[in-house]
Amino acid sequence: MKIIRGFKIVLLISIMVALLYYINAEIREFLRSPYFYVKNVKIIGVSNADINKLDKFSKKIIGKNIFKIKSDVYGEKFNDSWIERIEIIRNYPSTVILNIYEKKPLFNFVKDGVVYSYLNDGSYLKARTNISNISVEGKFWQSNLNKFSSFIDSKYLKTFEKIEIYDSYILMKGKDILYKCGFNADTFEDAMKRMDLILKRYKKVNYVDLRIDKRIYVDGVRL
Repeated sequence: MKIIRGFKIVLLISIMVALLYYINAEIREFLRSPYFYVKNVKIIGVSNADINKLDKFSKKIIGKNIFKIKSDVYGEKFNDSWIERIEIIRNYPSTVILNIYEKKPLFNFVKDGVVYSYLNDGSYLKARTNISNISVEGKFWQSNLNKFSSFIDSKYLKTFEKIEIYDSYILMKGKDILYKCGFNADTFEDAMKRMDLILKRYKKVNYVDLRIDKRIYVDGVRL
């Protein structure tokens, strides 16, 4: 009796294993079917990367099985200096979304007649524009750009028509006033707030020197 009962249990387990194997095989076959072939690719998040290269890249995904499209494989195959990474989103059954994460341009600058974009990782690339009111000169221009990047959140930068970055100072040209300052963004911000008050008392100012901490020279006079 025990032998028969044991045989039935073994038989039942064998049937269940066979059934699971069959179901699993059918599922694998279904997942490999044309139903899950990629038919559409959408690209989002592009501002500066080469969209034409991305379009060509996306066409390589068409017809592939959607389960085989992975970010760590296809995302690393695309080479564009503007792109930090590519996130591949699978929208089942047949659509893939390429979510492009680009390096963020903080400001554009001119060096030797060429306009570049200074990026959030401290690097720079040729800009998508030929216009910039910021220029840089000198032997230590790369280091000075890094220092100048701390100025970008200042509301006062928008008031200057032209900004020239040199090795020992920054020259900022407003509509009527020429400013000369150092590379300390906090000192610059505090000094410009004081200048707001000073300009209310003076009818005309031509030149302001902010290079010395906590000192302001207006047309050669210390205030």
